[in-house]
Amino acid sequence: MDQLINSFFNNYSNNYLNLFMSIFSFIGSEYILLPLSLIVFLYLLYKKKNAFIFFATMTCGFISFILLKEIFHRVRPDNNIEVGYSFPSGHATMNIIFFSLIIYFFKDNIKNKILRISFIFSCALIIFLIGFSRIYLQVHWFSDVVAGYILGIFWFIIFKSKKVKYILFNF
Repeated sequence: MDQLINSFFNNYSNNYLNLFMSIFSFIGSEYILLPLSLIVFLYLLYKKKNAFIFFATMTCGFISFILLKEIFHRVRPDNNIEVGYSFPSGHATMNIIFFSLIIYFFKDNIKNKILRISFIFSCALIIFLIGFSRIYLQVHWFSDVVAGYILGIFWFIIFKSKKVKYILFNF
C-alpha cells in the first residue's frame, strides 16, 4: 500500500503543489514547532494552567518517536530530501500532539461558536496537511504518518486522562 500511494503522488507532482506542500512540511518542522511550543509552555506556566501536562505530553511524544525510529530502522522513500529513519513520522507525532493540546486547552476560551468551530477545524486541517505533505513530498511512507498520528493520539489521551493527572499531581 505504501508503494502504491507513493507512486500515485509521484505521478501527480507539480511545482505549485510541491511548493505548497513544502510550506506545510516546514510549518510542521522543529524550526516552527519548537518556538511555538516554548511560547505555549511559557503562556501556560504564566497562567498556572496545564504547563506540566503540555511539557510532559510533548516530551513523551518526542522521546517515543525517536526511540521507535531507532528500534525499527525503516528506510525513507527515495527522495534525497531528508536523512534518518522513517517510522514513525516525527512531524505527524509532534504536530498532532501540539495542535490537539492547543484545541483542548484553548477551545473553551473562544465564546463565539463559529470562531470556536473555525479554530478547531483550522487546527485539524493543519494536522492533516502536515502529515499529507510528508507523504506527498515522499519523505515518509503513508504508514509512517499514520503511525505518527496514532502515537501522538496515544500520548494526548494518556496525559489528558483524569487518572493520569491525579497520579502526576498527587505523587
